Amino acid sequence: PDIEGTSARVFHGETSRWNPEELLVAALAQCHFLSFVYLAGLAQIEIRDVEIDATGTLRVEDSGAGQMVRVELRPRVEVPISQRDVAQALHHDAHEACFIARSVNFEVAVIAQTISPT
Repeated sequence: PDIEGTSARVFHGETSRWNPEELLVAALAQCHFLSFVYLAGLAQIEIRDVEIDATGTLRVEDSGAGQMVRVELRPRVEVPISQRDVAQALHHDAHEACFIARSVNFEVAVIAQTISPT
């Protein structure tokens, strides 16, 4: 489907549309999510809920040239308590499996939180 794009707000873009920086961060978050879900399925982990907060840091030079320098992915996954440690460890493997994270030249930090209901 069509994606209505714009420049970032700091460059006078429209906040109702996606900018390339947001799309890059979203692609990294989605790739991590899909890699994690795939690996969790292989490990027969029951995923009850997943949320991923993602932020990117863009460095802009005085000349106006910019470069993404870091993305933080903060997945929060809910699984049964008996599967919590294995699920937490899978985030490393999911990051290694994500071809988008492996393709960028800046740090992609995964700060995962795996929880279980009480």
